Amino acid sequence: MDPRVLINYYLRKGWYDHVQRLCEQILEKKGSDSAILFWRAFGIVLERSYSSAIRELENLKRTGRDVELPCLHALVYAHSQCKHVDHDEVAQLELQLVMAEENASSASLMLCATFFWHLNEHAKARKILDQLLSTSGKSSSDGALRQRALILRGWVDLTVDTKIKREADLRDGSIQFFDQVTDRKDAELVLGMAKYFDLKKTYPRALEFYDKLTVQFPWFKHSLSEKALVLLKMGNWDQCMDSVERALSENSRDIEALRIMILLLLSRDGRARDAAERIRELLETLKRVEPANPELFCEISRCTARVSDRDSEVLQCSLGLIEHAIQLNPESGAFRAERGYQ
Repeated sequence: MDPRVLINYYLRKGWYDHVQRLCEQILEKKGSDSAILFWRAFGIVLERSYSSAIRELENLKRTGRDVELPCLHALVYAHSQCKHVDHDEVAQLELQLVMAEENASSASLMLCATFFWHLNEHAKARKILDQLLSTSGKSSSDGALRQRALILRGWVDLTVDTKIKREADLRDGSIQFFDQVTDRKDAELVLGMAKYFDLKKTYPRALEFYDKLTVQFPWFKHSLSEKALVLLKMGNWDQCMDSVERALSENSRDIEALRIMILLLLSRDGRARDAAERIRELLETLKRVEPANPELFCEISRCTARVSDRDSEVLQCSLGLIEHAIQLNPESGAFRAERGYQ
């Protein structure tokens, strides 16, 4: 099992409690690991528990130069998100950043690049990775670093928001970085190739890579639900349902698989009562596995309501999701607007 792949996957999905629980499981088995501690703290930041995250990051930044720089960047971000920003503290942290940048290790820079990528700061991530790729040598340790940097560089360009032509060109060219990777037995690489062909709508090729992911990396259980999403786009309903059922047989709390199941029940089969039962199941699942994630509750509620065909039971279940989002974040006007729309 490669924690890097799962952590990146969960962060891309916005499943922040998944990140924290995975990190805690790894720490229980391995003991202290500075990179894993960093991602756990970052997961806490993204759940808006800023005081707790700041304490963890302050302690962690003193443990070595492999995490000092990413911790400082994360601290600046966490402070900037607080309701009352401590501008003096932010200024002090920014001064420390200047010194930390001079002493940063390659591992530290990789963490920083990944951190900026997950904040959608693609330009910053790209700059750091280009710096790493231009300075990496030919030793075995540098070779492993270069492989990871190339894969991440591909992901950074693959996931840009393609509103303008330059960004669309970046996404189209992202495969060149994946193609440069010599060790093809990396789950993050295979997942990147699958996602590339998915976004290019070359669905048969995407399915090939998801099948490869399932066979070569059985610990990555989410390949089945990702494959189901591609089959859904192809309009291959029966195989999509098969993949969803397989995913749920392996993990009954697979959020993506449950979402696809609900969509199929509503849009293909017109089985509103069964869909409502699945929505209630998904609500209980979310309360267990993503209990402090109001955006996820709202997103699922919105998607469900749009395909409900105004069925009263389905809408009632959908309202349960948005009500829970409001309960978690009462100050959100967007959540209240969504409730009003429904």
